[in-house]
Amino acid sequence: MRLHGRCSWSSATTHSRGACPDGLLSAYVRYNRLFRFLLYTKSVQMALNDMWLSMTHRKDTATMASLSALASLRARMSFFVNHFQDYLQADVLEAEFDALQARIRSVTDIRVLAAAHDEYLTALETKTMLGQPKAIDCVTSSYDQCFACASYC
Repeated sequence: MRLHGRCSWSSATTHSRGACPDGLLSAYVRYNRLFRFLLYTKSVQMALNDMWLSMTHRKDTATMASLSALASLRARMSFFVNHFQDYLQADVLEAEFDALQARIRSVTDIRVLAAAHDEYLTALETKTMLGQPKAIDCVTSSYDQCFACASYC
C-alpha cells in the first residue's frame, strides 16, 4: 500500500511503551495501517475544502472565470472523497464496531473474544480495501491527484 501523498499523515503512527506480545503487536500494526489510511482520507477531504475556500475568496472575475473548470473538477473530487469518507465512517467503522460490541457482550471465553477481535480487524481491512492492494492503490492514487489539484490554488 502506498500512502505517501503530499501530507504528513502518511507517516503518522501510534507508539506503545514497552514490548508487546506477538498477538498484540499484530493487531497494533493493523490498527496503525487503518489509522494512517483514515487520517490520509481526512487530510484529502480537508485539502479539497481548503481549495474551495481559496477559490471562493478570489475577487478577480477574470481569474474566477478561468478557474471554473478547476472548480468543477474539485467538486467531483470532493464528491468522491466525501462519500467515501461517509462510507468508511457509517458503513464500515460504526457497523463493524457495533457488531464487535454485540459479540463481546455474548462472549465468556477469552479465546473467543480474541478471535472476534481478529475477525473485526479483518472485516475492517476488507471493507476499507486495505486488504486489496490493487484497489487501495487506485484509491491512494486518486487521493494523490486530489492533493495535486488542491495544491494548484
